[in-house]
Amino acid sequence: MYFRSDMAKITLKVGDDPNAITYDDWKTFAGGDLVADNQKTRPGNMGEEVDIGGQASRSDITLTTQLTDVTAAWVTAIEDTVGVEDAFVGVQLLTRKKIATNQPKYGFNGTVKSVALSDFGGTGEAMITVVVSCNETAPTGA
Repeated sequence: MYFRSDMAKITLKVGDDPNAITYDDWKTFAGGDLVADNQKTRPGNMGEEVDIGGQASRSDITLTTQLTDVTAAWVTAIEDTVGVEDAFVGVQLLTRKKIATNQPKYGFNGTVKSVALSDFGGTGEAMITVVVSCNETAPTGA
């Protein structure tokens, strides 16, 4: 099966207690890449360059969704968590009929880094954007 970019359910859970709120109407997900800060050496200062690897870091995840009468209430609630609350971003692949597949779920832990509303005064959709600063390792059993 091939997947389109709209064939995923994206969720954001803020807080680590059992009563933590899950926001589950995100339209876009970007980031979460795991990238090594590679180091290279030239043996004896004269040889051909050799990559010796390096520490890995996961990039921030940016989530967006349209501002609606429901999602507008999220802004203040999520703002109260910026820099202090744990966050979990989940991605579940869906079929074309929007049914969850048996493919593995993807999960990312981190901290809520920012929340923002789009600019107003023009035309087009108003959006909410949340950025999560990710831990390096993804949780098991996401």
